[in-house]
Amino acid sequence: MRINHIIKYNLETRAKDLKGAGKTLEEISKTLTAKAKTPITVSTVFRYFESNEKALIQAIEKSDKLKAKVADAEINTITKRVEIIDKFLRIAEQAQRCGDFKAVVMALRGATEAQDSLDESLES
Repeated sequence: MRINHIIKYNLETRAKDLKGAGKTLEEISKTLTAKAKTPITVSTVFRYFESNEKALIQAIEKSDKLKAKVADAEINTITKRVEIIDKFLRIAEQAQRCGDFKAVVMALRGATEAQDSLDESLES
C-alpha cells in the first residue's frame, strides 16, 4: 500500500487545520499542493481523512475497553476492602465476646484504617 502524500510530505497538521477551519476537500487539496509543490489530489485528501476517522474510531473503542477494565479493577479493589473491613469487625466482635479488649481495639483500628483507605480511593 502506498503511503499517503499528506503523510509523506508531513502535511498532516496543515490538513487537519484546514479541515477544522471548514475548508472543502478541494480547497484543502489546492492548499496542500501549493505547500508541497507536488500534486495532492482531492482523492488523496479524502482517503487521508477517511483513514484517520477509522483510526480515531478504533482508538475510542480501545479507550472504552480500557476504561471498562479500569472500572472493573476499581470495583474489585473496593469489594476486597469491604471484605477486609467486615473481617476486622467480625474479629472485633469475637474478641469482645472472649474479653480480649486489646484484640478488639486492634481489630477496630484495622477496620478504621481500611475504611479510611477506601474513603480516600473513592474521593479520587
